[in-house]
Amino acid sequence: MHNLESFQRVELLRSSNHGAGLSKSRTFSPAWGREQLCNFVLVWSDIVALTCAHSVAFGVAQSAAYIFGEGQLAPLPEPEKYRHIYVSLLLTLVLLFYFYQQGHYRYRLPFWTEARQVFLSCGLALLCDGFVQFAVRGGFSRRSLAIGWLLAPAILLGFRWLARHFLNALDLWLVPAIILGDGPDVDRVMLAISSDRWLGYQMVASFSLRRFLEDHSQPSLHSLLASLGARFVVIVPDGGLNTNCSRLIEGALRQGVPLAVVPPLGALPVLGCARMWMLSYDAVFLHYRNNLTRIGERFTKTLFDLVMSTLLLLALFPLFILLALLIRLDGGPILYSQARIGAGGREFPCLKFRTMVTNAREILETTLAQNPAAASEWEACQKLRDDPRVTPIGRFLRRTSLDELPQLFNVLRAEMSLVGPRPIVKEEIARYGTDIVYYMDARPGLTGLWQVSGRSDTGYSQRVQLDVWYMKNWTLWTDVVILLKTAPAVLLRRGAV
Repeated sequence: MHNLESFQRVELLRSSNHGAGLSKSRTFSPAWGREQLCNFVLVWSDIVALTCAHSVAFGVAQSAAYIFGEGQLAPLPEPEKYRHIYVSLLLTLVLLFYFYQQGHYRYRLPFWTEARQVFLSCGLALLCDGFVQFAVRGGFSRRSLAIGWLLAPAILLGFRWLARHFLNALDLWLVPAIILGDGPDVDRVMLAISSDRWLGYQMVASFSLRRFLEDHSQPSLHSLLASLGARFVVIVPDGGLNTNCSRLIEGALRQGVPLAVVPPLGALPVLGCARMWMLSYDAVFLHYRNNLTRIGERFTKTLFDLVMSTLLLLALFPLFILLALLIRLDGGPILYSQARIGAGGREFPCLKFRTMVTNAREILETTLAQNPAAASEWEACQKLRDDPRVTPIGRFLRRTSLDELPQLFNVLRAEMSLVGPRPIVKEEIARYGTDIVYYMDARPGLTGLWQVSGRSDTGYSQRVQLDVWYMKNWTLWTDVVILLKTAPAVLLRRGAV
């Protein structure tokens, strides 16, 4: 038995993140058969999902034909029917090959990475299928074709979720893993892995990499994994890969040990870097570009904001009328505006539904003067959980974040964006310190990472970190993801005051 305590960093972790423990002791092996079985199930789940998507689309198209008085869809002639089947089969094979190349069946990718590639590939498949049908003047229902490919991403991800639960029930999906590392990055990596259940990694132990390398009585990495029943290792070197760490990795690769290395990037963003490599040299060049300062990306974000905000205003118009009537019952104004800092440091009137009494400023000053605890809370967060200024309807609006809906007009006026850092007042500029330059590069957002990460459950310093991460790593897909996560965050009222 090896002396693990000589280099152990923390005790074995009792994982509760994935809802299951290690029910059996496992011996380490490359687990080729286990991984191949998981890949086989995932591939067939995609095949069945695409088949279901097109079957459902055909049924919806038939139902729509009856509803709109078109009668039953005319049956296709044999050549056209088989032509569409061949095109669909070819596109399905292309999608499966693309997913394989992107690592969907070979690696464990984060959920939002897979989702982005699934949505993008299905959108391209829709365009290709439509072009082919137009080119050959096929008589296949355009409604059925469009619905099939539009439904495909949601059905694909849903079937993958079911496949993972099926594999987990067979004790095949969860992969016990350990972390070897030092420094603050270890905890961040562990939290990042545990936050995405889609990956299926179960962290069972964490060890100091430095002590592991320095202890001459240490077991090999292969033996360490075997003794813990683990099948994957994450290496988090603090300050770079020294000679001993490089030898450790080379030995693990020769032994076929599955591993991942998290290099220290320092201040470099994870999404804003492009990778460049040289043939026959083990050197990777990372160069950074700020997407929010590029003309093309800024135009794309602005166009996305204008289209989506217009659609949202049209859809929510009845709700606007109802809320306006309820707010007006106390005789005060419906809207409230406050000067906020926008892109480039310019001030703009940020709109909200009024949620406070008309003499809010006097009540705040009195409360802060008489209540030290409230004064400390205001100093830390610029908010009060039990705010005496808030009206009954205002409390409901704040808990549901409906008070911020008028900011859609700010978006239309190009003063704000749908997604971005929350708009701040002048007094808050100092809280950003030198990172205020990132805030000035983007328009503030109606929603953002802060809203979907707990809002008032996070401190102001973490709010700044989230805003800076967003602005360093912006892509249009991150905006889509944050918008998709905003609805459940608001409905579940996570961190709302």
